[in-house]
Amino acid sequence: MDSLLYNVAMNQRYESALHSFILEDVKMAPQLAADDRDRHAIQSILIDRVGEHIPPLSAAETAFLALYCKAPDEVDELLSNGWHNMGAELDDKPTEEFRRVTHECVWAILTAYRQVDFVVPLESSESWFNHRLWWFLSLAFFSPHRVKNQPGEIASQASQHRRNEGRTLDSRQLTGHKADGLVYGTVKRLEYCVMEMAKKDQGQTATKALNDTRKLAKTMKDMRDEIRKLATADVSNCLVVYGMRIAGLTANLYTLHQRPGRFSQLCSEGSVSFPVEWRDEAATSLLLAVLAKVLTMRKAILAMAGQVPGWIRPPLDGSTLEQGDNSNWFPATLASPPYTPSQPATPVEDTP
Repeated sequence: MDSLLYNVAMNQRYESALHSFILEDVKMAPQLAADDRDRHAIQSILIDRVGEHIPPLSAAETAFLALYCKAPDEVDELLSNGWHNMGAELDDKPTEEFRRVTHECVWAILTAYRQVDFVVPLESSESWFNHRLWWFLSLAFFSPHRVKNQPGEIASQASQHRRNEGRTLDSRQLTGHKADGLVYGTVKRLEYCVMEMAKKDQGQTATKALNDTRKLAKTMKDMRDEIRKLATADVSNCLVVYGMRIAGLTANLYTLHQRPGRFSQLCSEGSVSFPVEWRDEAATSLLLAVLAKVLTMRKAILAMAGQVPGWIRPPLDGSTLEQGDNSNWFPATLASPPYTPSQPATPVEDTP
C-alpha cells in the first residue's frame, strides 16, 4: 500500500499539492492509484485564459486619464479647475461618472503625497499605507446606485453564512473572515470584491503574506458560492469575483474563476506599485498606471454587479407552481397555525 500511495503522491502535478485525502479503507489504495480524475481535470484547466482578463479602459477613458500625466504642481492646478472642465478638448469623452471618479482619485493620491512632501516614508506602519495612501479606493469603488465600498476590519457576510451553516452553538466564530475592505452591491447586498492588507516589510513570499492570500482566496470563494447558491440557473461560467492584496506601495489584483468539475482557480490580473518619490511626470505615469488598473477593476465590478440581480431574481410567470400543490404554502401570519395543509388535522373524539 505504501508503494501505491507513494506513486500517487509522486505523480501528482504541483497544482494539486494542496489536495489531501483520508484513506478509510486499505482496499481503497489500488483504486486511488488508478484514479486519475484529478490529474486530468487539473490538466484540462491549464489553458490559455483567452477572454478572461479584466477588459482594459476604452480609448476615451485612456485619453482622459492621460490628461493628468504632468508634474505634481501642474496636476494640482488641474484639480483646482474641477472635473467638469477636464477634457473639453477631447472629441470623445468618457462618461461623467468616470471623469468625476478619476478626478477625485487623483486628488486623494495627491493629498496623500503632499502630506509627506512627495516622498513616502517606507518605515511607516501598515495602517499608514492603508489609511493615508490607499484610502482613494473608497472613492474608486463607490457608485451610489450599484456598489458601495466598506473599508476597515469588517466580517464578510458570505463567509459568515458558510461558517455558520449548521452551527447551533453561539461562539466567536459566528462572524466570517475579517477583511480590510469589501465592495458589495446595493441590490441584495451581495459581495463582489474583497481587499486584504498585508505587511509590506515581510515580502511577497513571507508566511503572513501567503496566509493573507489564502484567506483572500477563501473569502472570494465564499462570495462566489453565495451568489451561485441564490442564482436560479448555473452561472459558474459567467460569474467572477475580484480581490486585492495590498502591501505598502504594491497591490496585487486577482479574479476567481470556476473550472471544470470541483476546481476553482485564483488568477492574477497583474501587480502595480506606487512610486516612492513623486517629483516629475515619470513618477506621475507610474501613479496613473496604478489608478488605471484600479479603474479597470472598477468597470468589471460594476458590470458584474449589474448582471447578478437578474440571475437571482425569482421567476414571476408562475411556471414553477402547480395547481393544487401545497408544498410551498405559507400562512400569511406572523405565527404558524397549529396545522397547515401539508399537516391535516387529526380528528379527536370529544370527552365528556
